[in-house]
Amino acid sequence: MLRERSHKALVAFLGRPVELHLTVKVTPGWQDDLQFLRELGFYDKK
Repeated sequence: MLRERSHKALVAFLGRPVELHLTVKVTPGWQDDLQFLRELGFYDKK
């Protein structure tokens, strides 16, 4: 579903057909690594 929405948004933005290939890499333990979360722009003060 996300892929389809992203594809439609890109086609609308560019005004032409596009081919979309997405790859996701998961970093082990990323949810508990405050330094990594800060690098991504997230910070939750608890």
